[in-house]
Amino acid sequence: MDPIRNLVRFRVKGEVLEYAMPAWIDGGLRKAWRRATEDRPALTPAAVRAVRSLWGPAADDTAFLREVLPRARYTYRWDRPEGTDGWSAALAAARADLAEHPDDPEDDEPEEDGVDEPGDDGVDERLAAESVAAALDEMVQAVASVGITPSGADDDGFVLLPVLLSEPDERLGPMIEQVPGRLYASFGMHGPTERGTTLWRHAPHEDGEVAGVSAQLLLIKAATNLAGGLVVRCTDKEPNKDSLLEFSRDGGNAGAALTIPGFGARQAELLGAERIVVGVPCNDVCWVAGEGSPAADRVYELVREHTHTDYLVPAVYLIDRDDRIEVLDSVGEAVSRPQRQIMNDGHMFATFNPICPEQPPGTDEIALSELWPRGADR
Repeated sequence: MDPIRNLVRFRVKGEVLEYAMPAWIDGGLRKAWRRATEDRPALTPAAVRAVRSLWGPAADDTAFLREVLPRARYTYRWDRPEGTDGWSAALAAARADLAEHPDDPEDDEPEEDGVDEPGDDGVDERLAAESVAAALDEMVQAVASVGITPSGADDDGFVLLPVLLSEPDERLGPMIEQVPGRLYASFGMHGPTERGTTLWRHAPHEDGEVAGVSAQLLLIKAATNLAGGLVVRCTDKEPNKDSLLEFSRDGGNAGAALTIPGFGARQAELLGAERIVVGVPCNDVCWVAGEGSPAADRVYELVREHTHTDYLVPAVYLIDRDDRIEVLDSVGEAVSRPQRQIMNDGHMFATFNPICPEQPPGTDEIALSELWPRGADR
């Protein structure tokens, strides 16, 4: 059991239906119910005796329970944090709880129907605020021992940020799969150099952990740091279904915005779409449009016209409101390798990387459109 995945269980007579989704998304119970009814077309709300989730309800979850399953008893294990910044501490506390109590304390059939007020189940002991703070402090101290500052900049001005790769390379840090065999995420401490490049200090890791801290948890921290520095430009004064969004960041890495928890749902809501089309030519920029909109065609063109590549195969992705990612189209292979230098800067294993569009002359000057006919991967 990993608290980064919110397990939702619907208890019906003689059966428990279980579904998992990212812990941080709003409306997880409603999405799980949709999958349950797809798997069991004959399933009705009246047949559900109880609902159990690892994380407490988001706003839409509370409305869903009231509207669709008012007779089902609802319980959960951990309180949902308020805002994206609270997830690091909440996940650390949840893992501490799991280490002490690995089994879910409420796996038995409930004795009576009815709706409980969220948080009043009387079964789970919530970790005290002091325990949460202690768990977070322990995580900070652990990763500090290998040169990582989870939040904010370190003494050298380096920030923990995510990065995307098309091929896994364990030398560069832990590889967290986003699309099987096609897209991976990692992270490290990033900062500018006098040469106008970015120095990426890679995180030492083993068995999916960095100094004993889950790589998934650190990826969330890195994505949260990234979100705070993003610049979003829109083709319209007020975003609408035909708008095109451009994400950038001073110092690069804006292409990794799709690792931000809830990125798909937030942009889909903004653009009035169920799914979004995201073009990512390199780690430093990306474009977003609603699926089926005229702006989605422009996303393809912008990616194909781009002239800078790095660890990524330039591609266009489809992302739904559950942050599930599908590759729509791609070059097929890297157009040209960027000029990067592997070295040890006295802190940890690191690489220098050109920042788009400030890469040195002679680097990646071929327009992707010359090598990538649209639709090649469809």
